[in-house]
Amino acid sequence: MDTILMLSDQVRHWFENISILIMLLLLYNFIPGRIYQDKRISFSILVGLIFSFAAVMGIFVPWTGTTHPSIGLNGVLIPLAGYVGGLLSAGIITCFLLFFRIVIEGGRGATPDVIIAVMAAIVGSGFYALRRYHAKRINPFLELLILSVLFTGITQSVLTFFPFDMDHPAPPGLFPHGDTEYVIFFGLLLLGIVIQQIDRKKNTEEELTRYQGHLETLVRDRTVELSEANALQQATIESTADGIVVISLSGIVSRYNQTAKKMLDIRSSEEINEEDLDIFHLLRYHTADPDVIRDDFWLCPAGEELFSTEIVFRSGRVYDLSVTLYQVGDAVRGRVLNFRDITAKKHTEEMLISMNQKLLLLSGIMRHDILNQITAMKLYVYLLRTDPTDPDAPEYLNRMTQTLHLMQQHVESTGEYQDAGIHEPSWQDPFAVFQKATASFNEQHITFSTAGISGEILADPLLERVFYNLIDNSVRHGGSVTTIMLSFIHRDHEVILMYEDDGAGIALDDKDKIFEKGFGKHTGFGMFLIRELLSITGLSIRETGVPGSGVRFEILIPEHAFRYPV
Repeated sequence: MDTILMLSDQVRHWFENISILIMLLLLYNFIPGRIYQDKRISFSILVGLIFSFAAVMGIFVPWTGTTHPSIGLNGVLIPLAGYVGGLLSAGIITCFLLFFRIVIEGGRGATPDVIIAVMAAIVGSGFYALRRYHAKRINPFLELLILSVLFTGITQSVLTFFPFDMDHPAPPGLFPHGDTEYVIFFGLLLLGIVIQQIDRKKNTEEELTRYQGHLETLVRDRTVELSEANALQQATIESTADGIVVISLSGIVSRYNQTAKKMLDIRSSEEINEEDLDIFHLLRYHTADPDVIRDDFWLCPAGEELFSTEIVFRSGRVYDLSVTLYQVGDAVRGRVLNFRDITAKKHTEEMLISMNQKLLLLSGIMRHDILNQITAMKLYVYLLRTDPTDPDAPEYLNRMTQTLHLMQQHVESTGEYQDAGIHEPSWQDPFAVFQKATASFNEQHITFSTAGISGEILADPLLERVFYNLIDNSVRHGGSVTTIMLSFIHRDHEVILMYEDDGAGIALDDKDKIFEKGFGKHTGFGMFLIRELLSITGLSIRETGVPGSGVRFEILIPEHAFRYPV
């Protein structure tokens, strides 16, 4: 029965002592990561305080499993504090224990305790220095084994020279003889191994934390780079005058720039149904010929240049449509449509073709007329050579003079006509151009005026010649013209520039003939040139006046060639 009570009492004391060690490990494990990784003074102080707290608990719950109560547990804590936190940690717990042992309990019999405590602090701190500053570390377990053996030997030597005072025997323990050395050896080794595992876990967590932080930094930097790249790409896409549309393989619009949005009237998927974002639906709605837009009209084998064509919109705008693959790696995700407005280019091409044809026609007519005049000149020269005394010789000379004058007019008219269409059309204020043209007729005593809305028309730079020829035609053929007016009017959704005078007007039979080349009393190129100059930018002219009440020329201006002043 006594044996059972003794064993149960020893088990209880060992359980209490083990609980202290577990508490020590828990406190050490919960050292904040920032303090743990720094390994500076704050870490050493905190380790010293934690181990001192465990020593306090060992004092109030005495280590009873050895014959040296003050040495058993504390003989493990002091060197281990130095091993973990360095000299400062070992110094804190050593000072605390020596203070308690000498001042609180009294100094009798304290010599072995003092020596062992000081040696524990020195040995533990020495191993800390070797671990921290020595480049080539030995195996951690071997390091702890050496520490345990070394300090156990030191403790045993000290106790040999300073045997325990038998006047104050310790309570019976698990090991009646030599048990203190076993406790120190196994306590240092086992507790050190656990602390090494805690250190390894903390270092692993710190490495993972650092790696996570590194990854987060990389992700953040990459996100910023991608955002900048996307912003630059979007700015580049928006800066182009072309309409750009990205569609899926099924033809649904997924991305577009502002030019394309205005051109195709694209609205977001929140505003309309997905079927209204179908590119074929949008193109059929806006093109002048919807039948051209077939569901497969641009499909070609993957990897090839898909499609390039011209599309005419209902607004009259002409676009060069090119379609390319939209790929991510080797996967085809859709297509990219590029709409380039070539309306001005097409108009210029058509204008150049038209002007070249007209110039060729004009040069042929001129050549034919001049050859006819040369033939007449040769006839008159032949008649004069045959009989210089012929009574009709003066008449021949007079006709030769007229023929030369007519040839001169033909050549001058050709020079005037050849400038038409050479220069780029421009936006012009017809009222201002008209006023410049009237300056050549200041001596004709004619009143010139303008009326109606203000606006600008797209016309050839020779627009001033148009007004000059109209005024010249009024002066030559209108009789007593006193007033000429130019006005802008809106009629039936048309913009009309109207030229009127108060002269004799034009006979009904001549209204359609006056714009033909050669019609008239002179060269016949004045009204013909007017029509050709206006047609360069799509303007047309007709005469709608009442004979006897003056002329009224209406210049019809298409929508694309008129704008209000900017």
